[in-house]
Amino acid sequence: MKPILVVLAFILLAGLAFPRTVPAQVSSNSAVEPVRAQTCVDRYNSLLKGAKGALAAGDRSRTVDLLQQAKNLIPACPALQNGPLSFATSVSL
Repeated sequence: MKPILVVLAFILLAGLAFPRTVPAQVSSNSAVEPVRAQTCVDRYNSLLKGAKGALAAGDRSRTVDLLQQAKNLIPACPALQNGPLSFATSVSL
């Protein structure tokens, strides 16, 4: 009987010594959209950098395609609208 109590005491102490990790519960709020990996300004800047690289490489059709994609992104991105320039937008210029 005594060895069983020693084993149970050891298990109890070991359980207290190591904190248990409980997985986070998934939120039931489906109205919240996931955070996007890139902001629209980042995407715009990426398109402009790609267009610059394509132009340097002499690929005119790729340059026009990337610039058209950047132009189409402007109406959907409030940060790229006319008005005061943000730091990220001014860096891309």
